[in-house]
This record gives sequence, C-alpha cells and structure tokens, in this order.
Amino acid sequence: MPNNGAGGENMKKALLSLLALLLSTAVLAAPTPSLVIYNGGWAVVRDYRELVLAPGINQVELTGVAAKLDEGSVKLRSLDGPISLLEYSFQHDLVDPSVLLDRYQGKKVQLISDRGIQEVELLSHRQGIIVKAEDKILINPPGWLGLPLAEDPILEPALDCLIEAGAMGRHLVELTYIARGLLWDVNYTGTLAEGLLHLDAWAAIRNDAGASFPEANVKLVAGELNQRGVGLMKAAAFVQEGDLFEYHTYTLGRPIALPAGAAKHISLFSREVPAQVRYSLEVGQREGVWATLELDSPSPLPAGSWRILDGDSGELIGQGVLGHIAPGQKVTLPLGRSFDLTAKRIKLEEKDRGWRKEETFQVILTNPKDEGIIIKVVDRFWGDWEVLECSLPYERPEAHLLEIEVYLPPSAEREVTYRIVTKE
Repeated sequence: MPNNGAGGENMKKALLSLLALLLSTAVLAAPTPSLVIYNGGWAVVRDYRELVLAPGINQVELTGVAAKLDEGSVKLRSLDGPISLLEYSFQHDLVDPSVLLDRYQGKKVQLISDRGIQEVELLSHRQGIIVKAEDKILINPPGWLGLPLAEDPILEPALDCLIEAGAMGRHLVELTYIARGLLWDVNYTGTLAEGLLHLDAWAAIRNDAGASFPEANVKLVAGELNQRGVGLMKAAAFVQEGDLFEYHTYTLGRPIALPAGAAKHISLFSREVPAQVRYSLEVGQREGVWATLELDSPSPLPAGSWRILDGDSGELIGQGVLGHIAPGQKVTLPLGRSFDLTAKRIKLEEKDRGWRKEETFQVILTNPKDEGIIIKVVDRFWGDWEVLECSLPYERPEAHLLEIEVYLPPSAEREVTYRIVTKE
C-alpha cells in the first residue's frame, strides 16, 4: 500500500516551494506616475517603486528623481504595509568638471603634461586653473589634471534613504515630491470671420526638471501659486476640466511621455464664440485709432500668448499676452492701429482764471470704410473737473476718464466737441 503520510509531506513541501517561487518572482502592478504642473514652473511628482525590505532599518537608493527636486518636500509611503522613512539625503552633484574640481580645491592633485606627472595643490578653477607646485604658483599650466578617485561619482540624481520596516517583504511605495522646471502655459490661435472667433487653445508643457517621465498622468493647474484664467471653454474630449482650491485644473485624458528637456503641445479646446471688433482713440496715450477684439469668457482662460488671424486672408492681424481670465470676465485683445481710420484732437479755446480753467476740445474722426463703425473717444483729466458741454452723450466710468462713443457712417467724417472746467 502507498505511504500516504510521506506523499502528503512531499506534496506540502512542493506547494510551499512553488509558493515561495511565486512570491519571489511576482511583480507588483504599479500605478502610473502622475504630475500636477502649475503655471509658475512647479510640479507635484508622484512616482511608484517596488522595494524589497528586511525587518529593521534598510538603506535604499531611489534613482530617477528630478535634478530640481525640492529637498524639503519628500514624502514616502507604502501601499502594502507600515514603513517609516527615518532620514534621506538628496545626491544631485552630478559628474561635471566644475563640481568635481570644487571637491578637490585645496587638495593634492596630479598635473599631467609632456614633462611627466607632478603632484600639485589645486588652489582655484573659477577663472582658469591655478595650482601650487612646490614654491611656485602656476596659472593655467600646460597639461591636464588627474583627480584621485575617493568615491564613485554621482551619475544621476538620487535619494539616499533609511527606511524602517516591521517585516521582510515586498512593498509598493509611493514617492511624492515637488520639483521645479516643469511648467506650462497656453498658446491661443483664433481665426476671425463674420463676427465669430474660432479659437484653438494648446497647452505648451516643458520639462526642464532634470528627469524623464516615460509615462505619466498629467494635471495642469491654472492660477498663481504662492512661492517664497456660448461654450468657449468647453474642453476637448481628451481634457477634463475641474477646480482645485482657488485654481482651475485640466486633467489630460491619457498618460503622456515627457522626456527630459522635451516640450509638448496638447489640445485643450476648440470653439467658436461671438466676437466684435471695436475702435478707440486714447487721447494722450497713443497716436491714432486702435482696434480691439472683445469677447466674453463664460469659463476660465488660463494665462498664455495669443494670435488672431483674418478669416479671409489667413494673415496675422494681432498678437499679445493674456493674463488669467475669470469666468464671466470680458476679454479685450488689442489688435493694432487702424491704417484707414484717422483722428485729430484740437483745442479750440482756453480760459484760465487761476482757480478755474475752462477748455474746449474738438475731435475730428474720419471713416473711409464702406461700412459704418463706432469709435470710442477716451480722454483723461485730473483733479476736480466736470463737463460743461458735450455735443454727444458721454460717460465718466472713472474719476479721471471721459468716454464718448461716436458713430461714423460709411465714407464719412464727424466731429465731437466738449468743454471742460477744472477747479484748483
């Protein structure tokens, strides 16, 4: 009869061996790293590593971190059990001639030349090599320096960590830190045709943090972070909008690769919105009549650069920089000076009685276009002043501003006259 006891024991040992093998070769599925990137050039990096820790204190080197890591922002936690990060140091003095020479300043090095090898003391290297050889100081001596290898050079940024674990085992750990050098803004391109602006917005993301991110989930945060922006903003299908505290966020719909030093452009939205060209004469501020484009922003507009193209010719008609625009805020984009429209302001009369001065001004506007337009005349006065007379309706939106809207029919000239009194 078979020996069931021995067979059962052998089976048990085989199963235990198989289980140990599976545990030793299993690879934990790590979540995709994530980047939360702010306008100001900062990012929160969340990365995942698999560690095998012994009971007690473990010395672990975590490589692949950003060279511009904020040393005071590191956080490490295990997704599989309790561990404690006892201490860490950031090793980021990478192999570089200046960094290496800094370490050997004031120390003995070798001067290697056609004359052989001579032991010298490195005094300085900032504005040329200066060494002391016996009783002489040599400046930029011929040859090259040989540095004694005291320790292995640092080839990539790393965190040297002391981690305490309660038991032997594998841990999937989450490493979180803040890094400088990851930044984003928006490039807007609009095409203006028949009162509609077709607006495309692209997020320009740049990675100058000193680390590569082969695959990362990315969230873009619009707003000013303290360091010691009709359906205009409906996002593209790839981007999900949201809010974070006092900021506005855009979460990209799939992981993207951000190699070190790379720049990428990601579509944020593409929409048509009503827009109107307006003209103004800013007296004393700039010469001539200037055109602006006005539209409403029902959703936030992150800060960035913008360009407007003419819908008929496809040519550039204006460009500039936009600050953060809040929801519901009117957007005014200055396009440029009008070539056809002309304006001239003259002083018709002045009566100065010392404590009271009266002035009469006339503005002559000309419209050679084959369509009627409105030009807003904006004048500025300071002190205690008021309007005595004006040939057209006017507004005083601020204490020092006078605004008059003048309609000009096609191929027409029109004048507006106003008299101001200023009291001293």
